[in-house]
Amino acid sequence: MPKLRAVLGDTPADLVARIAQNADAPLYLVGGVVRDVLVNRRTLDLDFVLEGDAIGFARQLQRLYGGDLTTHPPFGTAKWQLAGATLADALQTTPDLLPAHLDFAMARRETYAHPGALPTVTPDSIQTDLQRRDFSINALAVALDADQLLDPFGGLDDLRSGIVRVLHDASFEDDPTRILRAVKYAARLGFTIEPHTAALLTGALPGLGIITGERIRHELTLLLVEPEPERGYADLAARGALAASHPALNFDESDSIVFQGARHLYTPELAWYAWLARLTPADVGSVCRRLLIGRKESDV
Repeated sequence: MPKLRAVLGDTPADLVARIAQNADAPLYLVGGVVRDVLVNRRTLDLDFVLEGDAIGFARQLQRLYGGDLTTHPPFGTAKWQLAGATLADALQTTPDLLPAHLDFAMARRETYAHPGALPTVTPDSIQTDLQRRDFSINALAVALDADQLLDPFGGLDDLRSGIVRVLHDASFEDDPTRILRAVKYAARLGFTIEPHTAALLTGALPGLGIITGERIRHELTLLLVEPEPERGYADLAARGALAASHPALNFDESDSIVFQGARHLYTPELAWYAWLARLTPADVGSVCRRLLIGRKESDV
């Protein structure tokens, strides 16, 4: 994929090549990094999928180059923190040009016992792994041994058309947090949610009332660090997703103005507090309990 070096830069591209050299099973660069490269957005968020033991592969890399490793065996995933690793020396570069961490996952199948449940994971192929993903624009991979783009769901066409589209009709029911992510990607990329996906999103809104508040808070917090978080929050409110998460949650024009005016002043945490501060004390307490926000934060 020639664009990889052109968009990411030489050092990240050399890093990807070095990782691929150590793989003893088919290895793929997947998801957001492929999407971003295809729309000429530079990123250091590198995700790898291995058709094999991804945790074992990450441990092998850690033994070679150092750093710290965090594993999650139920999902076959590992996060390799590069601080203190010798990769920069091996690549003849400086640590500041490398990502803070690399993510590894085994190619897997996910099944859901019931809507909103966390998935049960079993090893599988890259094709099956891409099928489990949220949107076509994220179901993209580069086979690093052949430098080949894998695009089984038309993600490249959707990138060109500027749309967010789910892979199947039960996607939002399987994982209601995809509702929040659909809006996030649309806001970030300036895309639209295609009509059928939008209809499925609306129909799946009750699922946001079933999943844990921690999962909702996580996605809402990620949205706060987007370049223009007010766009995403306003869209969530307009689609009923905030109210479905908690009836007291809303986001109106005055909230948007506050976010825009304080863009260079607030941290994501302060923006969160400012947003919740507009609620009544009773609603603040109720929202904090629903989203599992601690007592210290709710008192701010």
